[in-house]
Parts: sequence; structure tokens; C-alpha cells
Amino acid sequence: VSKRQRTAPAFADEERANPRAAEQQKLAEKRAVREAARGAAEEERAESAAALARAEREVKAARRRCREAEEGLQAAEGRLAAAREAHALLERGAGGKEEEEEDDANGTTNPRGTVLWSSSVRCVPGRRCFAQFGVDDDELWFRATVLQVYRDDVGQWADVKYDDGDEERMKPIKRIKALEDSSSDEEEEEEDESLDDRPR
Repeated sequence: VSKRQRTAPAFADEERANPRAAEQQKLAEKRAVREAARGAAEEERAESAAALARAEREVKAARRRCREAEEGLQAAEGRLAAAREAHALLERGAGGKEEEEEDDANGTTNPRGTVLWSSSVRCVPGRRCFAQFGVDDDELWFRATVLQVYRDDVGQWADVKYDDGDEERMKPIKRIKALEDSSSDEEEEEEDESLDDRPR
């Protein structure tokens, strides 16, 4: 009989004698497996939480950069608008006079640089003015010069010569506006000399 054969019954007898020890060992092994699995799961959850935290930080940083970029864009747009406005003002200042003269040459619905008739601004021959051509209310205004003035108890009229050479006679004073920069040193004398009888 071999040694194995001789010792096998002894082991069998010991296992039968200690069935509780074998069961406890199996339970310990299962517990170890569960603990290992639990540890692996905990480690995986920790890595996932760390990845989530990194992603959230990256998103916050990206949003901050977007806000800063948007604020920078708004500031740049504001500077652009201000620069365009300043450039437009300079352009109008440089070419405004020429544009005004050109517009006036073609007539205008709203003459600029005019003043109301008054004791200091009198309608006399030689006075530069705007005159509304024709008799309709929607006619354009053109630059002209007063040639002759007529007054009576009813009203006041004037002959005008437009800058393009056309002339109109006996225009009501309400269709004539004095230019602000127009004046005459002899207005008082010319006014007396320009008075005529009632309109014919």
C-alpha cells in the first residue's frame, strides 16, 4: 500500500470531522471575491467621478472664455461703431458744404441756413435767398437773389432771379426765405429806393 493510499483515509476522516472549517473557507473565498469586486467597482466609480469633475472644470473654463470673447466682441463692435460715426462726421464736415451746394442746385424741399424775415433781416434787392419755384405748395426751393421788392397794406412781394438764370415776378414773400449769411450794407437805403406802388 502506497503512502497516498495510507494517508487518504486520514484526510477524509479529517474532512468529515471538520465540515464546518471547509465551509468557512469557502465562505471566506467568496467574501474575498466580493471584496475584490467591490474594490474594483469603487475604484472605477472614483475614476469616473474624477473624469466628471475634470469635464465640468473644462466646461466652466470654456464658458468663461466664451463670455470673455463675447465681451471683447461687443467692445470691438462699439469701437467700430464709434470709429464709423467719427469718420462719417469727418466726411460730412469735409464734403458737407459741397454736397449742400450741389443739392441746392437741384432744388430742395427743406432749405437749410435760412432765417425769418425781421427788422434786422429785411427783404431788399441784392438779398440772397431761397425761393420756392412756381405756385404749388409741393414745389422745390432754389437759391436766388432778390431783384425788386413791392409792399402795400395787403402784403409784400418780390422779383427774384434764380442762380440758373430763371426769373419770377411778384412772388409772395412767404415763398421766399432769407439766407442766414446774406446781408447788405445799404439795406436801409435800398429799401426806401425799392418801394413801389401797389402791384399792377
